[in-house]
Amino acid sequence: MSASRLRVQIAGTARYYPFTVAGTIVFAIGVVFVARGGVLGDVYRTSLGVLAIALPMLLAVVGRAQAGRFSEVEANWRASRDTQATMTAPDRCGHVEINARGIRPWFFYRLLARLSGPLQVGSRTTFHFHEEIATASGEVVRVPLPFPLPGKARLACRLEIRDIFGMTRAALGPATTGEVVTPAAMPRAPQLTRIVTETGGEESTRVRNPEEERYYMREYIPGDRLRDINWKASSRIRELFARVSPETQEQSRTLTIYLRNFAEPQEVSVEALAHGAYVSGWLVAFLRTLLREESDLTLRVITARGTFTCTDEESVDKLSWELADLWLDPEPVGLPVDPSAHQVIVFSTPFDTGFDSFATRLGRTTIHLFTTQLPSTGNGTAAADSSTTEDHAAVFFGGSVVPASRVRLFTKHRSLVRTCPEGSDIIEQIGLRLVCDRRSWERASAQGGNR
Repeated sequence: MSASRLRVQIAGTARYYPFTVAGTIVFAIGVVFVARGGVLGDVYRTSLGVLAIALPMLLAVVGRAQAGRFSEVEANWRASRDTQATMTAPDRCGHVEINARGIRPWFFYRLLARLSGPLQVGSRTTFHFHEEIATASGEVVRVPLPFPLPGKARLACRLEIRDIFGMTRAALGPATTGEVVTPAAMPRAPQLTRIVTETGGEESTRVRNPEEERYYMREYIPGDRLRDINWKASSRIRELFARVSPETQEQSRTLTIYLRNFAEPQEVSVEALAHGAYVSGWLVAFLRTLLREESDLTLRVITARGTFTCTDEESVDKLSWELADLWLDPEPVGLPVDPSAHQVIVFSTPFDTGFDSFATRLGRTTIHLFTTQLPSTGNGTAAADSSTTEDHAAVFFGGSVVPASRVRLFTKHRSLVRTCPEGSDIIEQIGLRLVCDRRSWERASAQGGNR
């Protein structure tokens, strides 16, 4: 018999096994008491043994009878749209909504919804996620998803009927599986987005097409600038109309942004993955803030997955989902670089060992750098002339997520220092500190020095 077939048979048998761990222990103690009581002629011990056997069996039979009423139930579920990696805010996480309509357990029983499965947060790193919620009644069961790092989770959802003592279990229908993509979250944007308005960008002229030139006004299209809306006419007609002038040519600016969340394989650890996740969320927050402040700005984002153009928040949302499973891997060969750009913005980490080579390829292009740094002194990026804002972020890790593959907590090579090229600026550096338990995170937050 093959190993895969054996695992399937074991899983099928386990699904119908009526006892939990606690129930198995109680039942085993009852068997021992009955056996010892029969040998020694101890009626008291035998009676206790019979009770310890009969109670779990009775609860299991009643639970299985209830499960038979809902044998056709499937655990239909979906993840909420706000599901994000809760690196810096453990209490702010998404959830899974499980359809439990029509399921009403009897007295002394509860409906238990359980989610479990692997969470892939790197090409070589996997974590195991497990979370369960018990409820007496409810149309929809909400199970939280406190993922500490972005990635893809392959989750299996199971519904069970359990007694309030937690000794027996009865599965309702087959398990349903699905994939949950978790983008990186960032509670705030970089502080100095003013560099864009001060230094401008690469200007380009876009001539309106002939269809737009025929009319002075047209119906509003999502993405039109607010200043182009004719509010007076729109209030009369009760529909939004935008102004279009044949003589007007729209000036737009293009800004090039690089996401360099790269690292060598020997440096990958939970600490390094947290840095990569942080800069991904940092970038998304930066893009959102920038597009709100500058409506005529076009953002060209170059990543290991390709080049993306962002002109509104909808395109930023799509980019955040694309970056959810963009892990901290070595820099790909042939990553595009635009040396003709006057200035670029770079998001990087101290694990980006190819940064100096990348800066050389850019030539005389001015680099504005946003980077994380290690908490120890000197493990960051140095520049002769820089405006640096220091901050500390506590990354929460633990709870429902445990390592499923061999992974180090911290990186061994911590002497990572880079030099920013002449004429470049370090806009903001974030000192990222890894916190592995909730108590440490709460204590650090109480000190007021962490975000």
